[in-house]
Amino acid sequence: MAMSEALANSILNTNLTTGARFMWLHTGDPGAAGTAAPTISTGNSTSPRVAITFAAPANDGVFGEGRKVVSASTGVWTATEMGPGQVIKYFTLWTSSETGGSVLFISAVETSKETGADGVKVASGDITAAIEIFKKSA
Repeated sequence: MAMSEALANSILNTNLTTGARFMWLHTGDPGAAGTAAPTISTGNSTSPRVAITFAAPANDGVFGEGRKVVSASTGVWTATEMGPGQVIKYFTLWTSSETGGSVLFISAVETSKETGADGVKVASGDITAAIEIFKKSA
């Protein structure tokens, strides 16, 4: 059974475009709860979750019949928030910037990246969430 465009838009809007979501980076599989293997700051505490916003749903030409949202803001972790020498392999998106909240999405990154001494930046447009639907509107 395929999803309708209206339902896909509703899911994407409710979970991603309504307010900020908060990205957390991971060096290994974050597990079903999204809390395992977080990156570490230079002070050996867990790196923070950083606010990310998403643009409105649009047609997705890459995945065939679908709807997508793309990140509309840049997430930045400073050099003190993100210790060097860590290999980022996963990210999670949360409802809260603080400990707690709900994990909404868990994903492997397309290409692992080692952190340098200058922090980490996830550019606007780097994150895409897509849902397959029955048929796009014209």
